[in-house]
Amino acid sequence: MKNTALFALALIGINALPGLAQDTTWLDGAGHRTSPETAKSYRIKVKDPIGWQLTYYDASGKIQSQGSYADDSLHIRQGPFVFYDEKGQLYHSLNYSAGKKEGKDTYYFENGSIRAEGPNRSNRHQGEWRGYYSTGKLAALALFDSGRQVYAKFFNEDGAINTKIDSFFRQPAYPEGLSAFSRFVNQHIRYPDMARKFGITGRVIVEFTVSKEGTVTNARVTRSVERSLDEEALRVIRSMPAWEPGIMGGTPTDTDMKLPLSFRLEGS
Repeated sequence: MKNTALFALALIGINALPGLAQDTTWLDGAGHRTSPETAKSYRIKVKDPIGWQLTYYDASGKIQSQGSYADDSLHIRQGPFVFYDEKGQLYHSLNYSAGKKEGKDTYYFENGSIRAEGPNRSNRHQGEWRGYYSTGKLAALALFDSGRQVYAKFFNEDGAINTKIDSFFRQPAYPEGLSAFSRFVNQHIRYPDMARKFGITGRVIVEFTVSKEGTVTNARVTRSVERSLDEEALRVIRSMPAWEPGIMGGTPTDTDMKLPLSFRLEGS
């Protein structure tokens, strides 16, 4: 979540030291290896006392995330991880142990104040979590048991009880659910004539933001197939009705989403 600012920890600013093994991998919009000329981001891998520390940057050199892995195959997260938004500002920090989320977990506003904080155990929210407004005032108090919200109380910024919110965390939801989303896409997508003529097929991946008001903004293609298919995928996503916004710490939040749209011809 953008929920797509993340963590100011001691990890920030750590650079490769002379003599340590290090390599740089250039990545396209879908996270696949590519050349520096076409890269949307890159990754620096450095040997550290835990195993391997990975730091991701966008093409301009703005940090995106940082954390360490205990294994050479980079599957087992270990220790603190930090994540940053597209402006390079911290929005999420948490800790891992043997690949599972353990201990303190914190989300931040753009101004650096805490948005939500609480503990994790064995990869799930556990115990008391608190949510805040950007002013620092309490927005929510919730108790979790093995990832399930078992109690919650929500507040307006003036301290009055907020009866319009019932979830501490919630992903954005398309009106009437995923089946309604599928119907919308099927009813509105149009196969471009040139792509049909030349038998071009494939899956376009589109990322977009569901704003805290529920509107769809900032749609962009992160995995391209062909220009006309990319443009049609963007047109459909941009024409979607408003969503139910995501919730972070008991308040609506801008949330980054990713959706694949497949283009297939009969018999293909």
